[in-house]
Amino acid sequence: MTRNNIIFLLDPGHGGVIDGKPQTAGKRSPDWEKGILYEGVSNRDLVERILKLCKKDCITAINLVPELIDVSLAERVRRANKYKNAIYISIHSDAFHKESANGFSAYTYYGQTKSDKVAELIYKEAKKAKLNLRVDNTDGDLDKEADFYVLRNTKMPAVLVENLFMTNKKDYATLNDEKGRDKLAKITFNAIKQISTYGI
Repeated sequence: MTRNNIIFLLDPGHGGVIDGKPQTAGKRSPDWEKGILYEGVSNRDLVERILKLCKKDCITAINLVPELIDVSLAERVRRANKYKNAIYISIHSDAFHKESANGFSAYTYYGQTKSDKVAELIYKEAKKAKLNLRVDNTDGDLDKEADFYVLRNTKMPAVLVENLFMTNKKDYATLNDEKGRDKLAKITFNAIKQISTYGI
């Protein structure tokens, strides 16, 4: 267990690829020169990297969706809500029809809660990693707010992280690179480590 007995619940968004077939329609990059990147695949890879870092540091972290199928949002929330003294982090990457859209963002549900503190720590680490940050300062903090199902229905601090844009060539290059994925995984892990040590 962590020093604060916090369990970190990592949720890789969308489905992976089974027998060459993507389990979530449309969640993919353009066909850049290095090939198509499927979001559900990169999400799972990032979660596995974060889990390895947590294990090495004796931090309790769990992959909520080890399956490759696209588990429903309701089931993801049901699994998360079984845990007490937990923090939920949903791992994604973004997409947009214009290639100019780029950068890193984190979402919480509306209002000021402990979720915002988690998101702030993640943003702090993303800034250290010199990523372009997509922020919303209208309520005094950096995180964006949205009525995402998993943020609205989980019973613990919850953040949804958008690790760059699959549809931006520069961001895609980071997402499709071993060192790039290590860099992204360490952003979330470093925030987890701080929470594990000092709480929120």
